[in-house]
Amino acid sequence: MGIAPLGLTHLPHGVAPSPTGSLGTMSADLDPVESPGSPGSAESPRPPLRFAYGKETWKEIAFLLSNLFTTLTGFVYAVVSVSLGVGLAVTVVGLPLLALGLQGARLIGRSERARARALLGVRIAEPSPLPSRGGFFGWLWSTLKDPVAWRTQLYGLIRLPWGF
Repeated sequence: MGIAPLGLTHLPHGVAPSPTGSLGTMSADLDPVESPGSPGSAESPRPPLRFAYGKETWKEIAFLLSNLFTTLTGFVYAVVSVSLGVGLAVTVVGLPLLALGLQGARLIGRSERARARALLGVRIAEPSPLPSRGGFFGWLWSTLKDPVAWRTQLYGLIRLPWGF
């Protein structure tokens, strides 16, 4: 018995060293016989190709990936709308601007609930509607006292540092 190439002492069945020292391929007369039921035999069909995960898993992944965009958007919206509204509260424009920002926060909350329904399949009840009072000052006062809008603004502020 001679010295095996590349320091190998035993070659697998059907593999012969070539004259150049590299391992050759199996020859036709040395092919191993496949037993019935082995993975490559004609008697055992291969399983059909399918996705690695189910539809629900992909929806959850889409929800998690979209969280970055919605978190950043909600944080920036909350900071800008509250700081502009409170900063300009001494002027005629400040309180109506803050009320409009709170109305926008309610819309952001509605879109977040819709996103959770669509991608996660959870049912979240809609919050109580904003009570309507007559006139501009009635709308302004009821919007500034709206706990749902303030809670949504707070959620937008807390969600970014909480997510990281």
